Amino acid sequence: MFSKYAFALGLGLALVGCKESGSPANEHGGAAPAKAEGAAAHEHAAAAPAKETAGHEHGHGEVDPGNAVAGLTLDNGKKWQTDETLRSGMTKIRDAIQADMKPIHDDSLGPAGYEKLAGAVEAEVGEIVAKCKLPKAADEQLHLVLAQVSAGAAEMKKGDARMGGAVKVMNALEAYAKFFDHPDWKPMQH
Repeated sequence: MFSKYAFALGLGLALVGCKESGSPANEHGGAAPAKAEGAAAHEHAAAAPAKETAGHEHGHGEVDPGNAVAGLTLDNGKKWQTDETLRSGMTKIRDAIQADMKPIHDDSLGPAGYEKLAGAVEAEVGEIVAKCKLPKAADEQLHLVLAQVSAGAAEMKKGDARMGGAVKVMNALEAYAKFFDHPDWKPMQH
């Protein structure tokens, strides 16, 4: 479990470039999600139930990047807005994972395949962070998704947790689809 500050220094530094619509880089305190255990490999756990918010404050609790989507909320019962950069990047991440779905499930992707996939995912996260222009509240919610995507990509690069890392990214993509307005989003085919 990472404190907000350790999270900011670890994964959060990569996310600092994201801009709030119409303003310079915003502060990324993040939401205070409930603590939850990550999904086991091959268990595509559903994202936490949607919580409605109305002018909510983001606390200074702990964020588990491996299950950051557990803290997602809706925007007063509606999905959060997106921009073209976000939609394009998330589609490319989804497509990269989808292209390797069979070898992931068959446990035949191999270390080199996972490292290549992780690199593609990280490149898209970098593009999203560098170019996103969302309002502060939507941006804070997006950072929960990107934290879990980044944590999954990091796991895909190491030892025995590679498949579990891919599952974290899949779960983050499924949560993204539930909480963000992305017309024409295609669900993952398992």
